[in-house]
Amino acid sequence: MPLKNHWTYCFVYLMLVSVGCKIYPRVQPITPNETLRPRSALYILKQNEKTWLQYHHLGMKVEGEVIAAEEETSFKANIRISKDSAVWLSLSPALGIEVARALITEDSLRLLSKIPDNKFGYISSITEIENWIHFDIDLADLQSILLGQPIGVDKVGGKFKSSVQNSTYVVNTRYKRRLKKNINFINQLGDSLQKAETEREKRKLQRIDEEGLIISQFWIDGKSFLLNKMQFTDLMTQKTITIEYENWNNENPTLTFPTQGSIIVRDGSEEYIFQWETNRMVNDRLFDFPFEIPEEYEIKKKL
Repeated sequence: MPLKNHWTYCFVYLMLVSVGCKIYPRVQPITPNETLRPRSALYILKQNEKTWLQYHHLGMKVEGEVIAAEEETSFKANIRISKDSAVWLSLSPALGIEVARALITEDSLRLLSKIPDNKFGYISSITEIENWIHFDIDLADLQSILLGQPIGVDKVGGKFKSSVQNSTYVVNTRYKRRLKKNINFINQLGDSLQKAETEREKRKLQRIDEEGLIISQFWIDGKSFLLNKMQFTDLMTQKTITIEYENWNNENPTLTFPTQGSIIVRDGSEEYIFQWETNRMVNDRLFDFPFEIPEEYEIKKKL
């Protein structure tokens, strides 16, 4: 996927970027002399849920960079969140002048480009995000990613497996909402089944179709139960999205959130890396979410 417009793609991936703040040390890990007790996956996920930040509105200032196609683009962004309602972003380069704005709601995506000689507005369904990243992600998922909370976990009907990896619990499951199965995929699967030479190959392909195409893995700290990393792997294409939370603000028990991290998207030979750090987090006041497309701006139907 070529990087056609740096700022447009910054928007897409900022939707997936987690937040940070001034960097505080991670919770003291379990020492080598300690033994991490095996636990069930549901117990681990329940303990992790107890660490989630409680809020109605959030505001944060983020700095970071996007590395793609051997190019690096630095950015600053103001992000505002209304729980279960909206994510608002104001994007600026290093000089601090706003060049673009976005508003994501439960059913819509709105973009506003203020770049000289490329000013436009864009309005579409939130499914446009799914088309870009090839995952079925809704507004609640985006907000969870920003706050270091697992996404796509089906605690009722899901199948889980947990294991111990040094001082970390690893929970494996499959993504709750599958990769979209378009006509091309269905045809490809049918062709593959016909070409499979052995019953074992056929059963494997059928199992992929029945059980879902995306495998999810979550690495959760064995002492704090904070989320360290989550990874989603497309079994058919081997495309992966890895989200790592490298540091957490845990000095204030009522304001626990990831403070630094990265997202790595690997798709065949292409790799996109997003690194960030936040300078401020506020959750004690209400925010507005201004978004208006000026009359003189072109309204694009496609990006």
